[in-house]
Amino acid sequence: MAKISKRLKMVKLVHFGSAYGFWFSLGVSAAHFSRLLVGGWIIYVALKLSIVGWLLLIPPEDATQETLMLRRLSGLAMALSIVAFWDVLLMLLSNPITLGSLILPTWQVGFIGLGVLVAMMLFLVFLK
Repeated sequence: MAKISKRLKMVKLVHFGSAYGFWFSLGVSAAHFSRLLVGGWIIYVALKLSIVGWLLLIPPEDATQETLMLRRLSGLAMALSIVAFWDVLLMLLSNPITLGSLILPTWQVGFIGLGVLVAMMLFLVFLK
């Protein structure tokens, strides 16, 4: 087995980092571009779905470990670029929801629902 030199490792690291940076900057720029137009969020959602669909549905021609890792990194970068909409996410999470006679923020309702789901799953596991 051939020994990989430090220079080749550095080139691979820069290659993966540049691909990650490209997809992250593409997602962030799409998020900010969509704020310039009135219905620009549609462009953002379409771009996100098309890139995620490409990453998930179209297999690479040469499926090596490096190309698969690069695709995973690209998908992660596109998912993280949603952070560009941090103010919208914060607004959605603090949006009040009426639950019975209580008015709770969305994140609390989500945690309550997750807790109920986990409790039901544990109940079913221990019931058997």
